[in-house]
Amino acid sequence: MKKIVAFSLIVVLAFMMMAKQAKAAVLPENPPVVGVESTTTDFYSHWQPGSFGASRIGDQGVAMALTTGFGLRAGFRTPFNATDFEMQLDLTYMDPGTAAITFFGPQGSYISGNGAVLSIEFVKHTTVANKYLVAIQVGSGTHHISLPEFILAEQGDWEDANWKGYQLVALEDVITVSIKEVGTNVNVTINGQVFTVASATFYQNFADKTNSYFLVGGLNIDGSIQTLIANYVVDASRRAYYAEDGAYDTFKTNLVALEAALLEDLSVIANVQAAQAINANINFDSLKSYDKNYYQARYDAAQDTLEAAITELGGDIVLDELEASVVNLEGKVNLITNFATANQAITQLETAQTKELAVDSSEFTPEQLTRLTALSGRIEDADALIISKVHDLVSTQIDAFEASVLDLSDISKVNAALDAKAGVSNNLISLLAEVDQIEFNDAFDAAEAVLLEATQTLEGWIVGDNTYVIENNNKIEATFLGSGLGEGNNGLFYELEALDVRNFKMTLDISAITVEAGGWISFGIMENPEIFSTADDASVQNNKGLFFLIIPDGANQARVEIYMLSLYSNRFFDAKRTATLTIDLSNEIVIDFSTEMKTVSGVTDEYLKLSIGGQVMTGDTITTRSLKTSLANGTGYLYLAATGGTNASKNTLSVSLINGKNPLSESLAVAYAPAPHVLTTTLSYELESLTDKNIEFYNRDLTYTVKVNGVVVDGANYTYANNVLKLKSSFLETLEAGEHEIKIETAGGSASVALSITAAPAAPQSSNRALVLSLSIGGGVILLAAAAFFVFKKKGI
Repeated sequence: MKKIVAFSLIVVLAFMMMAKQAKAAVLPENPPVVGVESTTTDFYSHWQPGSFGASRIGDQGVAMALTTGFGLRAGFRTPFNATDFEMQLDLTYMDPGTAAITFFGPQGSYISGNGAVLSIEFVKHTTVANKYLVAIQVGSGTHHISLPEFILAEQGDWEDANWKGYQLVALEDVITVSIKEVGTNVNVTINGQVFTVASATFYQNFADKTNSYFLVGGLNIDGSIQTLIANYVVDASRRAYYAEDGAYDTFKTNLVALEAALLEDLSVIANVQAAQAINANINFDSLKSYDKNYYQARYDAAQDTLEAAITELGGDIVLDELEASVVNLEGKVNLITNFATANQAITQLETAQTKELAVDSSEFTPEQLTRLTALSGRIEDADALIISKVHDLVSTQIDAFEASVLDLSDISKVNAALDAKAGVSNNLISLLAEVDQIEFNDAFDAAEAVLLEATQTLEGWIVGDNTYVIENNNKIEATFLGSGLGEGNNGLFYELEALDVRNFKMTLDISAITVEAGGWISFGIMENPEIFSTADDASVQNNKGLFFLIIPDGANQARVEIYMLSLYSNRFFDAKRTATLTIDLSNEIVIDFSTEMKTVSGVTDEYLKLSIGGQVMTGDTITTRSLKTSLANGTGYLYLAATGGTNASKNTLSVSLINGKNPLSESLAVAYAPAPHVLTTTLSYELESLTDKNIEFYNRDLTYTVKVNGVVVDGANYTYANNVLKLKSSFLETLEAGEHEIKIETAGGSASVALSITAAPAAPQSSNRALVLSLSIGGGVILLAAAAFFVFKKKGI
């Protein structure tokens, strides 16, 4: 036995040396290959598998091949506790000027406006060896500039002044970062330098700081492949798992000891028994899945060698092995609480049964036969107990689902029913006998039918798949699971009538919004009662409209992206406006759309006024003229939908008002009736001037009536074009001198113009004396003219 222990210590020391070498930035024999996923590490790419690769180094190390570029990211399959976190990165093989970007957030999120809640960036100096800048920032969309606590003024600017953070020289290019929450503060240690940040600041955007995914990317936007080595990335639970005497260390130590024992002469019973004793302490199921993959071949080889030795020896040693397997089986049966543990018990049952069948009892003594019979009985009992436990688990799950659908009066109860439905394990049911499977599946189908009948119809609305909606206290309450896009999409689509986006109001209460990467809640007014298309071609024009994405952006906060698909949209992203809004999700969200007249740079036009949650769109505004390229008459069909919702992370909302009405009313449409806009407020006309008069007037797409002194003016007396109402002089000549009121009326109101009519100037009057003088002068002229004519005539001229 001492020999085995000594051998195991040698093997452990060898592994420790291997791990130490890995930390010295030695690339593995088989470096990571882009596009090849490693099953022996927790690292993988949720969204872009073709851009990343990984290979394992020693016990905890992983070499990552990163395709650099903004938006590219991979990460770890399982979440981390960010209140007790540590990582050691070796950046030896990163090119100068490259940034390694790590961050917490939903699985598949990215640092730039897509869910990241805390990022830690490592920038490698372009010329100074071992010099780095570490930038730590909170929130999604932040980049380059660290929290002020990590910026030391005395260090001066980084070579690229756009980057701000803690500068350090890292020996051997290795940087260790630890995060530890202590009371109301967080201590962040970077290669021994301690920084303190308030927890309220540091974790302000986390949905759950103890359970968040950790992601990795590379940045220099040239698409190059960078190799980053993580010597380890751990949190409290992983630290315990890998610690001395932890699950990983215990398994590895026992496996090394078993491998050493199996090098002994296995024809000697004592040696095989010693190996059996060690093997009894090996718990392969205690390993994480990627560690199982890492050790699978070695573990299987050791088991095969031991099994062959036991079979060769026969007798009590075979029964010892069978009994050890039975004891293991009984232990796993006692642990059954779900499909995973039930499956582990069934796997062990199959192992025990295989060992039982392999026993050659032809030369057994009566005592050995009795022992074999007893062990066989224990296997049968374990088999029956597995079925009983699985049956009880399924029965409990089905009972909970059936009970949950008895009351679906509000959305919280609907959500509880959805949880109960998701809690029914089809995998567990599949472990039962066929007759039991039929019974439980029938009960499940009946409960599901009750749920669907109560939640998948709504008068006047098309209800999409994976949409669960009820009417409650004059409100619409709905939960959207899965995606609002593609085949079988979720959503609510109001089909009874078109609504005018220029005069639209709706009150939403978002009680739950998914934290899944890429998740959102959306509403919009579209040409057709359908959701928008995300096509990358002109087919997006098949359903034009104005729509909005509400995207989670930290605790109780969301940003609203605004899109207008129009005749000029040749792909989905052409529709995106540059303006975004940030809203508070903890209060009701009032959506209020109207129009307003504005004069910008001397040009007057009508604009949409979009207000969501009290926040008004001020940039990249939309004119009603441009809106016509999207919704010809300003009207379309209302929809609500969502993407990313899961049972664990739902999208749930209620609608209490639409256009000031109960959303379950027979009609939700409200006429678009803005007040007429008149810029000309006074007008004057002089009789007999015969000049037409202009009034700058915007009818805002409404029919109008012109009145003067309360009397309707015939349309033949004016024209209207290019927002100018021209009153003809022929009409104005019919009015008496004095003050008049011109009133322009539409369905939205009226506007008045003060009209002043002045008389034509009087003709000038002459005195008698002037008249006589005029006649005298005139007569003289006539006489002179006549005399001249006579003289000229006489001379023959």
